[in-house]
Amino acid sequence: MRHTIDHLSAWFEAHSDITQILVGLFDYNGVLRGKRVPASKYKSLLTSGLKMPRSIQVLDILGHDIEDSPLVFASGDADATAHVTGRLPIRLPYLSEPTALLLVAFDDEEISPLPYVKATDDDAIRLLCGVEMEFMLLHPDAAAPAPSLQTGQSPQAGNILSALHLDDYDGLLADIRTFCDEQDIAIDTITSEAGMGQFEVTFQPKQDLAVLAEDILVFKSFVKGLAKSHGIKASFMAKPLEGQAGNGMHVHASIIDAQTGANLFDEETGGTAAEQRLSHSVGGLLSLMQEASLIFAPLPNSYRRLVPSAHAPVQICWGYDNRTAAIRIPDSSPAARRLEVRSAGADANPYFLLALLRHAILSGLGQEITPPAAISGNAYEQSHPKLAQEMGQALALWEASSSLEALFGTTLKTLFADTKRQEFQIFTNHIPPLEFEILSEQL
Repeated sequence: MRHTIDHLSAWFEAHSDITQILVGLFDYNGVLRGKRVPASKYKSLLTSGLKMPRSIQVLDILGHDIEDSPLVFASGDADATAHVTGRLPIRLPYLSEPTALLLVAFDDEEISPLPYVKATDDDAIRLLCGVEMEFMLLHPDAAAPAPSLQTGQSPQAGNILSALHLDDYDGLLADIRTFCDEQDIAIDTITSEAGMGQFEVTFQPKQDLAVLAEDILVFKSFVKGLAKSHGIKASFMAKPLEGQAGNGMHVHASIIDAQTGANLFDEETGGTAAEQRLSHSVGGLLSLMQEASLIFAPLPNSYRRLVPSAHAPVQICWGYDNRTAAIRIPDSSPAARRLEVRSAGADANPYFLLALLRHAILSGLGQEITPPAAISGNAYEQSHPKLAQEMGQALALWEASSSLEALFGTTLKTLFADTKRQEFQIFTNHIPPLEFEILSEQL
């Protein structure tokens, strides 16, 4: 929910104990960046925003500037004004000093993905999207699942839909739900998943994709802070632990009539036209998924999740109620008819992901793109086009794509590629301990 400046000002007046404000925005990796400002300056922040370097939007995963970026030395590392997004300030209870997070954003289509998820008043068709996102609770100092907050014992196996597994982390999960209620982040379920210490949260569908993307990133940032306050670590990396399931982010999408709110995939009321809309939406998505692999899997670790028979679809195909396909049509009532895009990791930036889905679906409808036939059976054992299998291939596909340039523009597409290339080099140049241990001894 978006709030007016008056509402935000009233919040600060009602919370006079707040002494500092963390003014933050999310970069391309969804990492929160910003400045701490005295709370006494809240009025100027709300009305005038805060100047910050444009380059803060485009940092690598380590927080470093991108080498030779036009946003840094070539432009004098110029500032831009970041304005409040309209979300109420967020009290950060895990900090010792009374602090509120005030979210801001650059609404600049050259550097920010935000404008690409915004619907316009002229849009006759809008997307309605909900998200299922997985995360893992880890030991604070080791690559291992977090010990139970109740017993101190480490989990020995994954526990799909286990009530006892939820009980082990009840205090943290209760804090998460309280936070979501306070922030109008509408979630439905929190469930235990396949991996040890792994959970899934379901975000209720929203038409405002900018709010949904912000909800997801706020959730991730706050859950990490809450987990630390409980003495453990929360991780949304795609593949945190060897031999365990990875963390995915599944998007459920339907299209609705902007005037009536009717689901335009509803075959009961829409008949053949609704079937065709669903088919063309699937066709639009399938046509762009491979070249957009970098959105679904933005870091080298992402590709450790995208392996056959690991509940992470790599085959670019679709099917009815088939979780091995990249796009699944869930078994649902006609009024709830939707498609589910299952390939993205929890490390994907939801702004880029939702912008891609919006563009691909609307393009599929506009161009009446017909998909291949729906599959049946195990997609992992079939031959279909695949997402990129490693980050170097994903970068090459991204840079060669004219469709993605038409979507994001030359500057944003290039800045995203430059960021990902620098990260690819960082991880490629690093020698992992296992590699050194084995090869230094044997060779």
